Order: sequence, then C-alpha cells, then structure tokens
Amino acid sequence: MVARRPGPGKDRRPRPRERRRSDPPPVGTLEHFEWWANRTKVLILKRPRLFVLEPFQRQALRDYFRGARETLLLLPKGNGKTTLLALLALYHLCVQPHADVIVAAAGEKQAAQLYRYAATIVLLNPGLKKDRLKVHKTHRIEHRTLYGQLRIVPADADTVDGSAATLVIVDEIHRHKDGGALYQTLRDGLRKQGGQLVGISTAGWDPLSVLGQARANALKHVVEHEDAYTYCLTDDGQFAMHEWALDPDVHDPESMEHVKLANPLSAITIESLAEDRGPPTQTRHDWLRYRCNIWIQTHEAAIPRDEWNACAVPGIDISDDAETVWVCIDLAWRKDTTAIVPMAIDPTAPRHEDCTLDLPRVVVGRPTVRAPPGDDLPIPYSSMEAAVTTMIHRYGTDRCKVVFDPRVGGDQLLRDVHEKLKIDVVQQRQNGPEPADCASKLFELIRDRRLAHPDDRSMNEQVLYATARWIAGTDLWRFDKGPSGQPNDCALAMSFGARQLAVPPEPVLEPFAFTA
Repeated sequence: MVARRPGPGKDRRPRPRERRRSDPPPVGTLEHFEWWANRTKVLILKRPRLFVLEPFQRQALRDYFRGARETLLLLPKGNGKTTLLALLALYHLCVQPHADVIVAAAGEKQAAQLYRYAATIVLLNPGLKKDRLKVHKTHRIEHRTLYGQLRIVPADADTVDGSAATLVIVDEIHRHKDGGALYQTLRDGLRKQGGQLVGISTAGWDPLSVLGQARANALKHVVEHEDAYTYCLTDDGQFAMHEWALDPDVHDPESMEHVKLANPLSAITIESLAEDRGPPTQTRHDWLRYRCNIWIQTHEAAIPRDEWNACAVPGIDISDDAETVWVCIDLAWRKDTTAIVPMAIDPTAPRHEDCTLDLPRVVVGRPTVRAPPGDDLPIPYSSMEAAVTTMIHRYGTDRCKVVFDPRVGGDQLLRDVHEKLKIDVVQQRQNGPEPADCASKLFELIRDRRLAHPDDRSMNEQVLYATARWIAGTDLWRFDKGPSGQPNDCALAMSFGARQLAVPPEPVLEPFAFTA
C-alpha cells in the first residue's frame, strides 16, 4: 500500500514523537544526571566499573538540580564524596554551554587528586572523548564544542576569580588553611551571576570557621531529622545542607550499628567499620571526626572553650579603683597581628560563683588588634604608636605600665612611648622557661575563675585558636598558633600580664634599658 501525500492545505509538520522508556530524561534534571552517571565508568577499588548513584547521593543532589544556589554536604570519610563531585563537574561541563567549573580543594595535593579523578573518568569512557572533552596537563579539562572548561584551584591560591563560574565545587572545606575564607569568597561571587556552589566536607573542628558558622546557621532551618541524617533548607530555598553525623548525646561512637547510620554508602558495612576501628593507629579523635562526623577539636587547645566562656562578663572594663593597669603588647609588623590588651587587679570586679579563692579578680579590658595591610606591607609605625598611646590614655598615664616582647624590633616604639608619656616599660622575653611560666599563670587565672574578660570577638577567636606546644624534654608548654596558623597574639599578650599580676607576686622585673 502506497502512502498518500497530503493534499494542498494539509499540515505537513511531523507530529511530536512521544518519549519512549528507553529515551533519556530531560537534560539538566536529576533524573538525567542519574541516567548519565549510571552509564559512566569510574575506578572502584582500582577497577573500572559502572557508577551507580545511590539513594543518599540522589537525596544530596536534589536541591542542586532544583536550582538552589548553595548546597552543603557533610559526610564522613570514605563515602564517595570525591567521585560524586568529579562526576557532577564533568556532567555540568557536558551539558552546559560556556560552562566554567571551578573545583577548589584544600591544597595542591587535594586539587591534583580531584583532577586525576575527573581525568581518569574521561579516559575510561570513550564516549566522553567523543563529546570533545580534552584533558590538559595543567589541571584543566576543556569542552571544545560547548566552549566550557573545568579548572582546579587550591584553597591557598592568592586570588581566585569565581565571579564568572557557572558551578563551584569546594572539597574538604574543613582542611582549608584559611578556615574556609575561599569558600565564602567563591560563594559571594556567585550571587550576581546565577551560578551554583556545592560544598562537600567532613566534620571540622572550629565552630568559628566559615564552615562552622554556615553549619550553625543551617541548623536553624531543620526540615528533616532521622537517626544520623539532618536536612536543612532555608525559607527561600537557596541554601540546603545535608549532614550525616552521629549525635554524641544520642549515639554510641563505639557501636558499629550506630556508626553505620552516619556512613550511608552501601560499600561501608558494619564489618568493615569494625576492621577500621581495630588498628591501634586509629585514634579516638580521628574515629569521632572522620568516621562518626562529630565536630571535635583534634588539636590540643591551650585554653578549653568552656573554661574561657565561663570567665566572660560581656562589656566589662577596668574600673577606676584598679591601682595599676598593665598594657600588655605582643608586637608584629608584617605577617601577624599585634595585640594590645589592658589587664588589672580590680577590687570591684564581680566574684565568680565557682571561685573558691579569697583573691581579687583580674579584669581584662577591650583589646586593640592591628593587622598588616597585606601585600607584605608592614603595619604603619604611626598607627602602632597611636594604638598604644590611645590605650594608655584610656586608663591614665599615672597608673599604666607596659609589658612587651622585645624580639620583633619594638625597641624604638616603646622608647618613644616611654619618653613621651613617662611610664614604666618592662620586657617579657619569649625564650627559656619564661613563656611556659606566662602560659601557666594565665591558665591558672582562667581555671580558678579569677579572670573576667569582656567577651570581645577578636580576643575570643585568638584565645580559642591558640594551641599548646610542649617544650621538648620537659613537662612544660607554651602558646603556639592555631592548627592552620591562626593568630594567638591576644593570648600571648594576656600571658605577659598574668605573670605581672600573679599572686603571690613574681620577682619584680627591672625596667627595660633602652639602648642609645
């Protein structure tokens, strides 16, 4: 039978073909990503195998494909985070014209690992090469027909331009040396361009970091909470967080059945978790943080957070009844901050209810913190001198004394202050046993609740960042910087003052002899 041609005036347009079951879902949807990913080979246990998107991974990406600007995924180690984000980055590159995908890792090593994951997926799948994906040795993958690129940048890069990115993936935010500042920079750069960001990380240790604050804000918008899974979504739908983590108040970290709740990957079993827990090299800190996804400080904090917070008296300042005010200065010019902290024994300070010692309380006033302007430029001398003299005038030249560390070239500065204001200046050396004595004196004041501080944010950060570094061959410790190099200058400056205000008093230090 011969098909008749349509006569004049007949509609010659082809009828739209109904989508068959074998057809792929619409491009750019979660269903299409799953269809694409499940046909893509990845390395699993060093063998090429087809990837299978698991239910928890589908759940984690639903807000991204719905259009949320920012998605934060918090998962323990070993749950396939790197493979998933490498697939997501390549998928976006293959379906989005003029895509600009930035993958920010914690450092060069992590960045290279992500690049190898993505590059290996391209090499294992000839179909991706046919899509004209070209892998460059410069940590870049290019789509030559859609004119897109995937680029890897380390988190410690000096400058990263994320304003034109269509997708930003930030891996292992908790490891970033800057506390996650790059995450914030990239996130802020996307708002005007309509791009999206996916951040993936294991639990961090610092609640004051960008990651810690983002998580705390997200937990104000909990939509679903079941066992170890928490789902948060803001009212405008632009920020979503999915977290798999044990609650120490509810779950037992030594129960493998409980730990499995925080590790949703099907390849992780109760038996494999028990094997991981067995080796003596697996410390409890690492287990809690990396396998249970519990926020815990793995570095030895010099001042415990609870102890410091118990000494907070918001807004407190040194009263006129204090006889001597020590202006404690930890100087720096180029690569660190300078902290100027006033301290005094104040008979009018409120007594802490937990203090059992019949001794007056030491009050810390509001500090002054100066940071270098950047680009390896020093803090201007005039700015430093003005900060010191302003602090002294605040409490009166007749009752102020200055204690400082002379190591960093502050002789001229303190000479000028001494000559202009006629106040006593003493030095606190930071070598030998003295730093340990200073640290222990400050710790005792805090432990005994004999110190009251004004709950100043900059001071809180520097004190809580400070770690304890043990002095070799002794049982003594001194203050050190934070685990990622965060400044601890307020803690150091206060330790100088604690030694001067010790009860019973230390031997009187002779005034600093200014050289001619």
